[in-house]
Formats: sequence, structure tokens, C-alpha cells
Amino acid sequence: MINILKTAAGKIKTGLILMTICFGLVFSASAQDSKGTDFWVMFNTNYTGGAALTLFITSSVNTSGTVSSPAFASIPFTVTANTVTPVAIPTALSAHTSDVVDNKGIHVTSLQEVTVYGLNRIAFTTDAYLAFPTDALGTNYRILSYQNAFSSTAAATEFGVVGTVNGTVVTITPSVTTGVRTAG
Repeated sequence: MINILKTAAGKIKTGLILMTICFGLVFSASAQDSKGTDFWVMFNTNYTGGAALTLFITSSVNTSGTVSSPAFASIPFTVTANTVTPVAIPTALSAHTSDVVDNKGIHVTSLQEVTVYGLNRIAFTTDAYLAFPTDALGTNYRILSYQNAFSSTAAATEFGVVGTVNGTVVTITPSVTTGVRTAG
């Protein structure tokens, strides 16, 4: 009887280990990360304007690529493995208006996988973000923000959306009333 229990326990343990390995393989095969070869990014305007806009590009391997936009000539970049390459972006690409579609998207492409993050630097109000490659993008997002605490006349919390293809349709549903936009 004891040997039967040991055998049954061993089979259950082996089964659980195999299930864990299988689930691990399934999830790791579909896991998304911040590495890619194609990115679309943007910069919102900063509180007082005049910010320095920089993309930082890094990779675990040597690679090269370009940063481009309809608003400026392509900027080539080269990344040495395990270092960070800064790419200065013209400040004119900062989005300065609300409720409009404009042509300020920035396209980053590379030969090998890279990670991209942006920095909108100005004293006392610096913003930064990690970019997601186009192969990791989805269709539903949640924007987490805070209530404007400065004054009723100061710029409110903002966000930007970049379409990766022409004709992208965006629906924004606020969870709380904000300005003239009613919740829901």
C-alpha cells in the first residue's frame, strides 16, 4: 500500500512538473517585451515648452537603424552592444495642440532588436517613457493620470496617441468627466 501511494505521488509530481514546463513554454513563447525593430513614438509638449527631446536606444547586440518623421530628415544611429545611444529629436515634434490629428509621429527602425525610451527634459517637469515595439501593441489601453493640481487655468493632464498605419481610428472613453467630455 505504501509503495502504491509513493508511485501515485510520484506520478502526480511528475505530471505537475510536466504541466508547469508546458505552461512555461506556452507563456514564454507568447511573452511580449520592450525589444523590437519597429517603433512609433511621440512627445507631448512640456509644461513651459522648450524641452530637450531625446530618444535613448539600447541593445544587447551591435546594430544600427534610423529615426525618421515626415517633419525632419532621417537620423541614422548606431548602437554598440550593452550601451545607450542618445538621439536628439527636433523640439518642433512636440505636440502643442489638443484635439487634433497632426503629423508628429516618430518612426524608429533597426536591423536588430533594440529597446527605446524617450525623455522630454526641462527643469522641474521632466517626462519619460518606455516605448513598445509595434509587434507588442494591442487595441485597448488604459491611461492612468492625475487631477491637475496647479490651477484651473494651467494645462490639464494630457496624453498622446500615435497610429502605426494611416487611417487608424481611435475611440477615447473617459471614466470621469473632464472638461467638456462626459464620463462614459
